Amino acid sequence: MGMKKLTHIIDTAVHGGLWKPIQVGKEGPKVSHLMFANDLMLFVEASQDQLQVVLKCLQIFAEISGQKISIQKISIFFSKNTPEDVASSISEASGFKRVRNVGRYLGAWMQHGRVTKNSYSDVVERVKQRLKGWSGLEMTWSDGKRQIIVESDSSNAIAVLTNSGDAARESHLVTRIRAWLAMDWRVLFQHIYKEVNQCADWLANLALENQIQDPFIRLFDPPPPDLNFHILANASGIGNFRRIGL
Repeated sequence: MGMKKLTHIIDTAVHGGLWKPIQVGKEGPKVSHLMFANDLMLFVEASQDQLQVVLKCLQIFAEISGQKISIQKISIFFSKNTPEDVASSISEASGFKRVRNVGRYLGAWMQHGRVTKNSYSDVVERVKQRLKGWSGLEMTWSDGKRQIIVESDSSNAIAVLTNSGDAARESHLVTRIRAWLAMDWRVLFQHIYKEVNQCADWLANLALENQIQDPFIRLFDPPPPDLNFHILANASGIGNFRRIGL
């Protein structure tokens, strides 16, 4: 509900001619903001006037929702066409951290040149490495566990592993996992949205941000301090809402 209200505030500013969004290409649409889960990207013209419009919209949202805007968590990025003196003045006036690139999101670079077959080669390789994490079944079996619950936010992956298919078309990894599932134990698969299990989502993001690849299974004892809040939220049955279109 909070993000929906922020969207309404931004749309009102755009339709009122106050917020000047960025046009994608010569004939593309104009984009003012993008949202995904708990992440938000704002697009505006690089000017002091537009900075004030953004700050005013965020202020209105904070007053209505009762949520405090954390300046420390906001980054600002300028296109290469923005004069350096303009970028510096806006960055200083905003108090936002200036970055030279927008980095990665879900393991993929958000900004790059012409897309080639090598553009996402690092993502493909990382996915392959992460898939080896299924060796966790082997570790669990060796540890003497005979009843486990496997949670995944990919319903497609669960369907592939739990439904019989054409063995000739199955990958070596799927065949290997099914062999472990056929052992004398009870393995229950559950589809779960990532917003429900914030601990797992936090650890997955940690692996992506730090490019943790080896070992494929890392044990934290004690848990990282930044994870304690999510552990407490999960233990208390507190989760984030997920909007689903009906």
